[in-house]
Amino acid sequence: MGAVYEYSRVVEWGDCDPHGFIFYPNYYRWIAEGYHRMMRELGIEVVPHLEEWKMRGTPALALNARYLAPARLEDEIRHRLEITEVRTRSFTITHQFLHGDTLLMEATDSKGWAIVSLKKPVTIDLVAMPEDVVAKLRGE
Repeated sequence: MGAVYEYSRVVEWGDCDPHGFIFYPNYYRWIAEGYHRMMRELGIEVVPHLEEWKMRGTPALALNARYLAPARLEDEIRHRLEITEVRTRSFTITHQFLHGDTLLMEATDSKGWAIVSLKKPVTIDLVAMPEDVVAKLRGE
């Protein structure tokens, strides 16, 4: 397995549906936020290196989620991210959202290391990740 990152958040009023349960699209927002937090924590700041690395982002290649239990307003939930696979041009993150020991939601998020051409037609080409990025994702 690879790097692991975890943080907690409290479910706020705007995170809920009218019944007080987490409104499911918020999980996707938290997946994106958690991913960027984890990358910064690992020292992989994508934006300052766009020209150096000749890449333009880490687009989502696939995102699969399953919902197992509800959480409610003012619950403290833990977002645990783990790099579960690192390949040459892509990697996979497993996201778990927990309330205490209860798994609320789990998702696998596959990201590519990509160059994007904005010329028409727009193209996204996956390229090899730098060795230092691979090592950080593997938790080395």
